[in-house]
Amino acid sequence: MEAPRAIAVSLLDRRAGGPAPAESRRMDSDVRETEDSKGGVDPLRLQIELSEVREDPAGLGASLDAVPFVVPSDRRARPVIVPACEAEIAVRHGPRCRAPLMAFRMSEAKVMRVRRVRAVVSFRAGPSVFKDQGKLSFDYLPDKMVHREKQTQRMFSLLRPIVEAGASSNAFLYGPVGTGKTHTAKRFCLDFKKFASESNRAVDWDIVNCRQRMGDDAVLLKLLQHFDAHFPERGFSIAEKMETLRRHLEKHRLHFVVILDEVDALLKKSGADLIYSFARIAEESTAAKGNISMILISQRPNALEYMDAAALSTFRRSNVVDFPRYDRGELRDIVIGRVQLALHPGTVDQDLIDLIADIASEFGDARYAIELLEKAGMLADEESAEEIAPENVRGAKAHVHPTDVQERLGLLDVPKKLVLLAIARKSRKKAYITMGDAEEAYTVVCEEYDQKPRAHTQFWKYVRDLDALGLIDTKLSGEGVVGKTTLISLPEIPAKVLADNLERSLKSR
Repeated sequence: MEAPRAIAVSLLDRRAGGPAPAESRRMDSDVRETEDSKGGVDPLRLQIELSEVREDPAGLGASLDAVPFVVPSDRRARPVIVPACEAEIAVRHGPRCRAPLMAFRMSEAKVMRVRRVRAVVSFRAGPSVFKDQGKLSFDYLPDKMVHREKQTQRMFSLLRPIVEAGASSNAFLYGPVGTGKTHTAKRFCLDFKKFASESNRAVDWDIVNCRQRMGDDAVLLKLLQHFDAHFPERGFSIAEKMETLRRHLEKHRLHFVVILDEVDALLKKSGADLIYSFARIAEESTAAKGNISMILISQRPNALEYMDAAALSTFRRSNVVDFPRYDRGELRDIVIGRVQLALHPGTVDQDLIDLIADIASEFGDARYAIELLEKAGMLADEESAEEIAPENVRGAKAHVHPTDVQERLGLLDVPKKLVLLAIARKSRKKAYITMGDAEEAYTVVCEEYDQKPRAHTQFWKYVRDLDALGLIDTKLSGEGVVGKTTLISLPEIPAKVLADNLERSLKSR
């Protein structure tokens, strides 16, 4: 039997001056070339593999490789990803061709035009280096947190009274981004729940990201929906929600462990009232009525300073669990573990693992190391490579940043982005800017993006929200400034980088 093959073509934008770049790609054994009775390919079954689809294929702004193919007669018509073969022939749209039509050269002498070609999204032509890319996702929770045994044991010591006496216990976890705080807390709670059940103690838990659920009301809603998925978003005061939570605990005679991730966002926005209310439930409850304990997580060791004395009394120095940055050897072990879970054998060599560990060790960030590995694999897939190359890792480094700033920027709506852009632009040559400086720059930015500036009160609220998200820092002016004013600074990302990022985001909306 003749080896299966596909007809190779290239899809070009009508505005582009040249052909799409040809790349060597492996063939898929499922592909069959089937011709009609006249020797031509059936245009109704012509489909295209695109690396990315954003608009109608006829109006794409970039040149993309494409493959016409026919679904074999023994199969039902369905989307199939088919790789291009090595020799691709550049074809341009005919000059008089209307928008919905695209031209493809089906042979040396024959050009075919079809209307509305179906697009099949693909990140790779042919086999992938990944066997389970989900194991590199931030949402994936490992069975064991490598090099976090000490912290896990510390948490067990702090929360053990929950099982032994039904008593409330609390812990405060802090450390830089990518040091395993959130995942360790989640893995601990899963295992601790099993441990408690062996002692006939009902324990459950939930986690709330306080940057995503900003404010006491939003945090309480998330916790109540743990017990009642249909609990309404409106119609209940905070006091009523707190009482409803208390009734759930009593009804189930449950000890509820609440993880408040990025807790400094909650403390900056709403203060410590909610934490104090949880502490009051713990004081008034018994094992028979249910109880509540807290695990607070922050990147900042001083996050508890935002608490008042009443709330702070529930968190002593002995409740603190430190998550230091990973060293190179620890990062190497973490990367090895993820390689074994997520990638096919033989696609990653030891030198590549060392390279990723070396890059990520500058920041001690496991999340960064894992993201580098994933992005490098994706780049290898785009090249249809058999294995990940060092150049793929270097390319990944250009795309992946060792902070969660990008994630936090994704939480912003347009008005907050405009405020942050104004602050970033004004901060390029200054360590601190005043609220007046920021508001003046904000007016200019709004005019540039054809947006109506918000009033001062709303502007101040946006500044507070950005502070709670950790994207800016605010403080009251000290000596040398006439009167009291709020000073604003950028804590993590360079002003120019932040401004460029925001400008791209605002232009693409």
